[in-house]
This record gives sequence, C-alpha cells and structure tokens, in this order.
Amino acid sequence: MKVEMPFNVMKENITVELPDDQHVQVITPKPVEARSIESEVKRALRNSYFKRIMKKVDEGSRVAILIDDHTRPTPTKEVLPIIINEIEARGGSIEVIYAKGTHEPPPPHFLEKKVSREILEKYSFTMHDAYHGDYTFKGLTSLGTPVWINSLAANADIRIGIGSIFPSEVAGFTGGCKILLPGISSYLTINRNHSLFISPKAKIGSMTENPVRKDIDEAGLIGELNAIINFVMTADGRVVKAFSGHPIKAHRSGVKLCREIYERKIECKADLIIISPGGTEDIDFVQAVKAIFMADAICKDGGTIILVAACPLGTQWPELEEYLHEVRSKNKSREQILKDIISGKIESIMGAILYKKYHLIIEKRKKILVYTKGLNREQISNLGFEPIEDLQSTVNEEVKNKRRILVLPYGAYNWVKVEGD
Repeated sequence: MKVEMPFNVMKENITVELPDDQHVQVITPKPVEARSIESEVKRALRNSYFKRIMKKVDEGSRVAILIDDHTRPTPTKEVLPIIINEIEARGGSIEVIYAKGTHEPPPPHFLEKKVSREILEKYSFTMHDAYHGDYTFKGLTSLGTPVWINSLAANADIRIGIGSIFPSEVAGFTGGCKILLPGISSYLTINRNHSLFISPKAKIGSMTENPVRKDIDEAGLIGELNAIINFVMTADGRVVKAFSGHPIKAHRSGVKLCREIYERKIECKADLIIISPGGTEDIDFVQAVKAIFMADAICKDGGTIILVAACPLGTQWPELEEYLHEVRSKNKSREQILKDIISGKIESIMGAILYKKYHLIIEKRKKILVYTKGLNREQISNLGFEPIEDLQSTVNEEVKNKRRILVLPYGAYNWVKVEGD
C-alpha cells in the first residue's frame, strides 16, 4: 500500500510504500465535511453570549483581538476582516495582538499567511514579546501562577481571542484561554504554568484533572478574556465548525467535536511507528515534538519510531540543544532535571519534555529515526535521534520482522489510545 505523509507545512506529500497486509494499520482522523469560513464566522457572531459582548462596543471602545501564531492553522487571514467590520460598525477601535507566547517571531512570508498586508498596514498590530514587553499584573491563580499579561490587552475595553482546537500533549487540547496564557503572557507567567507539565495528569486529552489546563483557564478569567471564536478543523486545514462565546464554555463545546474527529483506539502497541506531525505541526522541531509524544505512547519498548518532519524553521530551540549537551556531559538523572525545572534554572517546558521523555532522548529505549529538510545531521544527533537520508529504503529495512506497524500521517493531531491503558 501507498501512504501519503504531509510534509513541509502541507506544501508537499511524501509517499511511503508499505506491505499490504494485516500487520500494517494506517490511523487518520475521522472524515468530516468542511464548511465555509465566512458562513461559520458570521454564525459565530450571532451567538447570544458573543452578541452581549459586542453590544458593549461603542464609539471609542478599544477592542484587543488576540490571534494565534504561524504554528497554528487557524484561518485568521479570512476571519479577521469579518470581525473587524463588526467592531468598526459599532464605533470601536482595533488592536490586533499576535499571541505567540514564547515562540520566535515568524519570517515575513509566514506572517503574511496569517494576516493580510492590508490589515498590517491599516490597523495597530503588535507582536507580543514575552521577555521584554510591557505587562500588567492581574492576579494569582489557585495554583500560584502570577498572571502578567500584555498591557495593550489589559488596557483594552474588550478582549477577543481567535484560535483553533486540536489535541495537545500539554494542555489537553489547544484553544480557549491558551490565547491569553501562554499567548499574551509574560515569560514569568508562562514558565510557571509550564512547570505544571511535569505532572503525570498533564497529558493529551486530559482536561478536568490537567493542572496546566486548570491554570490556563483560571488565568483566562483573571486576565478578563471576554470571548473567543475557536475553530475545529480538518487535519489539512479546512474549517469544520466555529465555536464562539464564553472562553471556557465555548471551548469545551469545541473540544467535544474535536474528540470525535481525532480520538482513535487501538488494541495494542506497535513495534514500528511511522509518523508525520501533519498540518502546520512540522514547521519546526518545537511543534514536531508533539508527534514524538504520540508515537512514544503507542510504541513498544525496544521499538522504532520514524519521524517525517520537514522543520523548515529548524529547531527554533537552541536552549534545548545546549541543555541536552549539559545533561549528557554531566550525566544528569531525571531527578536532577526535575530540580533544574523547579529551581527555575531552565525553561520549564524544555525541562519537562526531557523529564517525561528521558527514556527516549537520553536512555534511547526506543530508536527514533528522523527524515527532515530543516535540521542537519549534527542537530538530529544532538537531539538524540538518528538522521535518515533515504526514507523509503529505511522503511523497507525497518518493516522486516516487525510484527505490528502503525502509520500516522497526522500524528500531532490524532489522539490514539491503547485499549486497557
């Protein structure tokens, strides 16, 4: 059989040939019908809660529109003009804030895929800076996270978040109040929230018991995120349905549909996982690592994971490469990494990934092979993986004597559960 793996932010497809037998299973999202972006946004604007928020907009009102960044497939370019027209019709002024959290700023061509040049030139547009920006303190969450948010958003009369909902290995699902934390929060706030990722309850699909998500939702309310428009989308970037209204209630409605599309169950773990992040998730290694989390959960100890991820923007994480060198050179244990996280010595999310995936990256209990364009051989080796030059030849070799093989073309999106786990 031939399986197409999305590659290079959906610009290409990589075809992999596999044996056509019962040992090979291809896991994809549930097929669903896509809808018009415009019709879904206009329907979202008619939501009763959203309409009540919009009625507060009048002459002189300042509205901060928080948009997710280039690592997300949200169709912001098409959505923004419709929302802006609605606000301007009521006399409000616009402040667009690029809610990128601690992500690196995008190259110009990636930014213009998210926001049209017309909007960039006509309206106030701010690239959030989590490290050196101007922040306003709004309060503390029950888990002790200080909520410092972008002052432009804090000083606005209304705050509206635009994003999309997909399974997330950190927050359970993306979307909702994530547009505020980490989206427009200070590094201090983000790092404290991300330190909660060390919890075993912080995992893909987990919401009610996930301390990261609990903290995010509290921060969203403390930071006065008034409303959201979130999209549930197909893995190739088409809109299925928009959810609007209260930042938590509307989000949970979207999560329910997202589960139906992306949650899958399998009988047992496999010996070989061939996985592509899918969608925009192979834009850099920071995003592609999501596919490694998913692959690890469904791969047997001693098994092999083949990651197919272009990473055109590289790792976007030089700190990770540096810290990995320190971990290896000093032979640091998981417990020592945990101490580095808790003491604030290192970035929490980076440390938590190494803490949770120590058995992969340091102990190498499963073999990880990487086919990419954006990372060089040295970078791949420094990350603890093995580079691939010829993908098909590698696949041909690895399928030999493998009893069970799983292929996930959209591995950063699919949430695959092993029955009985």
